[in-house]
Amino acid sequence: MRPLMPPVQTPDNLFHDGNPLTGELGTIVDAEHLNNEQAAIRDTQSELIAILTAAEMEPESTAGQLLVALNKLYAPLNDTLGALSTLVGGANKLPYFTASNAAALTALSSIGRDIIGKATVADVLTYLGLKEAAKRDVGTGAGQIPDMSSFTNASGWQKLPGGKILQWGKAGFPVGQTQVSVPFPISFPGVVSNIQLTFSDINFSAGTPSPTLAVVNGTVNGAGFGAYMSGAGGFNAYFFAIGS
Repeated sequence: MRPLMPPVQTPDNLFHDGNPLTGELGTIVDAEHLNNEQAAIRDTQSELIAILTAAEMEPESTAGQLLVALNKLYAPLNDTLGALSTLVGGANKLPYFTASNAAALTALSSIGRDIIGKATVADVLTYLGLKEAAKRDVGTGAGQIPDMSSFTNASGWQKLPGGKILQWGKAGFPVGQTQVSVPFPISFPGVVSNIQLTFSDINFSAGTPSPTLAVVNGTVNGAGFGAYMSGAGGFNAYFFAIGS
């Protein structure tokens, strides 16, 4: 832009009308001053047209073009810019918004910068050293990883992620009684797949006979089963059951 043009060459640098009564002449404008005015006007126009050109606009005989061009080139003041303008930047700091018109700074570590710079999720997982397990959902379906809620248990029973239930306990046979009903610690909601019986207190040193143990046919259900012992009674047996 051209330097500021000089004022009109009068004692007070102002234009004056003539006064016929006093014989005072009006200000005579010389060619230099008019040339300066023309140059200043054209220079100002050139500067304004340069702004329109930068905004990819053509000069038109309509008002408001300059404002439109400036708004295209520079974001108008709003809450977002106002919030950011209150911050004082610093090394390793990242701005974040605390409200629609407020912002603050938080520390940005080298790890944070590295992660932000990764192009894909796979790149982030590789950077963190995470393997295939990091891509799995929690659950008991195919390709999922069960959490501890899938391993619920209490005294005498254990649930597994796949839906299987393990149960165990002890059945007692009073003297002279060969069959007893044995309840499970909890009911199997589906099917009972297998029941195993073993003696718990046979005394071989005393010559105690070892009778047969068996599950009574037709007695198995989700709540329990019937156990048979072929001897005189007075024994206890362990049971272990698998179901779902």
